[in-house]
Amino acid sequence: HSNRSVLVKGKTLYIGDTHSDFETMETLARFVLQKMPDIQRVVQVGDFGFWPDFSISYWYQQSTLPVPVYFIDGNHEQFPELGLDSSPIPAKKSPIYDAFHIPRGYCESGVFYMGGADSPDKEYRKEGIDWFSEENLRRKDIENAYANLSANEGPVHVMVCHETTEGAFPLIRRPHWAVGDDNRLALEKFFKQIKPRLFVHGHYHFYRRYEHEGCAFVSLRNVDRFHFELLEGPVRLLSIVQECCLVADEQGRIFAI
Repeated sequence: HSNRSVLVKGKTLYIGDTHSDFETMETLARFVLQKMPDIQRVVQVGDFGFWPDFSISYWYQQSTLPVPVYFIDGNHEQFPELGLDSSPIPAKKSPIYDAFHIPRGYCESGVFYMGGADSPDKEYRKEGIDWFSEENLRRKDIENAYANLSANEGPVHVMVCHETTEGAFPLIRRPHWAVGDDNRLALEKFFKQIKPRLFVHGHYHFYRRYEHEGCAFVSLRNVDRFHFELLEGPVRLLSIVQECCLVADEQGRIFAI
């Protein structure tokens, strides 16, 4: 694949948090691509598992999929190596990761992308090693997003984020997660401006489809949850795919797998 993005219109396969389990990610993606060969790309919705300083078992060295793989950043990535400001367009950030990182606030072909989220477990992590302050949305990310939306031609029907919006959060939140998160508040403002038909996100490690203010929200489950189950045999492959994956187009239309 070239280093320049071609996020052309058409069907996209969205996949939930991967956490470096690229084997399971590709198993699920291949299953969907065999059923729907007109899918144009894979977009992973954060916590991809970008850790170049970690062991080779964490690296996505060579994609075996017939379409390009893209990802937004979650809250668990190695941000100094990812370089949030190193490219205004989707780009490969390391020769040992065969996937394009979609920068925060990027907008193309009717889809708006915004990675980032707060880690609820950062008290158990070490800053600069496996936790980085850049996981949260920065002022420059928000300013860049507004500039991209202003320059965008045509409507935006889909938002792809790692986190959900503050307004939608009460529909899915876990009791120990605090309300009033700055990232969700920022996404709420973009949501009010864009008024999308579809909002796809990960982060919560469970599957849920819910409606909020006339928009279909889909929370995708983390794929690594099923790693050992798939090693034992793909007896539940379709049901796993339906929790971890979503196929939709730039109009916000969802296609049954």
